[in-house]
Amino acid sequence: QLSSGKEVWIDPEHLTDFYNVYVDEGVTLDIPIRTYNRELLVRMLAVHEITMKMIMEGLKPGIRLANVAHGFDYQDFTFVRERLWENELMDILCIPSSRVLPDIKSIDRLLYHMTHGMEYKQYHLLGIYNMTWLSLAIKFIYEWNKTKGKNVLLTSDASSAIYSASALRY
Repeated sequence: QLSSGKEVWIDPEHLTDFYNVYVDEGVTLDIPIRTYNRELLVRMLAVHEITMKMIMEGLKPGIRLANVAHGFDYQDFTFVRERLWENELMDILCIPSSRVLPDIKSIDRLLYHMTHGMEYKQYHLLGIYNMTWLSLAIKFIYEWNKTKGKNVLLTSDASSAIYSASALRY
């Protein structure tokens, strides 16, 4: 993880074999691209593209994969989306949680991803540890579906209370 300074190698072929046997949905081999450094962002995207080609070539039909939205600002989001997301056949977008953003900024990110580029059938909120943020997101998706006549699915997974405590969000 770039954010924690830890390095873990996951073999894309091993992940593909695991997905082919045990799952019907999964997340791409996520390379956390959380950096303000554009040169590093470009390098990490190149690694992501290579691993995704390996995974997609070996993945059995019918397994759904989710992409992960990366970046700090709209310029990054657009750069990453144009380079990867719209070139891949995936209909789920994961949006990472942020320990440093106010809840309304997190909603703003969700809205940005829903209104720019490819329209996903499902948005998955990663690492939710803040119930206010989750409540706002649920309300937002409900209103979006109602006013736009859409049927967008919102899912989430939970992160530990340690994250919430470290961000002083209790």
